Amino acid sequence: MGRRKSTILVSLAMIGVALVSIVPVLARINENIVINNDVGIAISPMLNDRMKLEPGGVAEGKFRVRYPATETIEVFAEVAPYAAGESESYETGVFNQPSAYTKMVEWTTLDLEDCVINKREAGRVYFTMHQQEECYVTYSIAVPSDAFGGSQHAAIFVQTVPSDDVEGGGAIINAYRIGYLIKNDVDGPAAKSDGKVVEIKIPGFFLFVPPITSSVLVENTGSLDFEAEIKTTIKPLLGGKEVVEEKKVLVMAETERLTSYKWEETPQLGLFEVKVEATVLGKTTTLTKTVLVIPVALIVAIIVGILLLALWIYFKAKKHKKSK
Repeated sequence: MGRRKSTILVSLAMIGVALVSIVPVLARINENIVINNDVGIAISPMLNDRMKLEPGGVAEGKFRVRYPATETIEVFAEVAPYAAGESESYETGVFNQPSAYTKMVEWTTLDLEDCVINKREAGRVYFTMHQQEECYVTYSIAVPSDAFGGSQHAAIFVQTVPSDDVEGGGAIINAYRIGYLIKNDVDGPAAKSDGKVVEIKIPGFFLFVPPITSSVLVENTGSLDFEAEIKTTIKPLLGGKEVVEEKKVLVMAETERLTSYKWEETPQLGLFEVKVEATVLGKTTTLTKTVLVIPVALIVAIIVGILLLALWIYFKAKKHKKSK
């Protein structure tokens, strides 16, 4: 009996060691994650390095998901279409409008590293996250052999599961969602880079209220995204330091993008040469204007001063004439 009992204890010990060795594979705890009491998820990076996809090929990638809160939560990951939205400034993205440029959603499958998948349902991958836990969402993009040539856009969202998804009914709690953007180019027969500068705007000669502003509207008429290079140079004509602002902005296929610049340090009074250069696909469009920044009150004072001076000259001349 004693021998049998010792055999059982040894077996239990071996099972315990096996479980301890398995748990770290299923969940990675990172002691460097700062704990807070808010329900939130962090991901890094926030977008992929753009890849060139070949029809019939497969591309893979992944991003890290971290959980800094104290309560265990249920989350899911899913792929959604991504578009720039109706605003020319790309202020808000749209994630519910499929198009020829979001077909990548249909080509993408998701998996996990260092976390256990609880279930797959309706295109979603469900899993659990604990305090200070981190794992990777991996994705595989299988491009069809007859894929549309041009840029493709998608977003992978990681979101907390609302209470009705967990319990099958009841009130829906506020869900926390964060997204990872994917932008790739498919080297198909319809892939084309084409675009132009539609308009550059700079204020007229008189500017009564600073700051000096400028804007550039760029149109992408092709099927491939491109970057527009915009350089703004403001040169004080009465002495002072020249201001140069340069940036690159992504213009997505078949969209227009409006990019604005505002010189916050514009003085209340000054004469400036403002030059805007916009380069699209190697072609540069330039607009230069001279801008006088002057307060309305100063203009009124100058006009009043001129009138007073004119009246003084008039009356002095009249008095001089009368004395003769």
